[in-house]
Amino acid sequence: MICVDVRIIGLRRVSEKELYKICVESYNTVSDVIKIIESKLGYRFNLDEIMIVCNDKQVYVEETLPSSCENLVIFPLALGG
Repeated sequence: MICVDVRIIGLRRVSEKELYKICVESYNTVSDVIKIIESKLGYRFNLDEIMIVCNDKQVYVEETLPSSCENLVIFPLALGG
C-alpha cells in the first residue's frame, strides 16, 4: 500500500494549501489516484491537460505510482494554450 499527499495547484475551486491523503495499492497507476481525486472533488480533469509531479519529478498518468512517491502535485494546464 502506498499513501501519498496530493495537492492541486492552479484550479480556482481548490485551495493550493488543501491536501488530500490518498492510499492505493502498489500496482495502481497515477491515473487511478487522479480518479480518486476527481470523485472527491466532483470535478473531471482532462488527462491531456494536466502535469503531474511526484517528489519534484514529472510522472505520467499511465505510469505505475512510484513506491517512493510521498507528494503528488497536479497542475491543470491552461485550456487551448
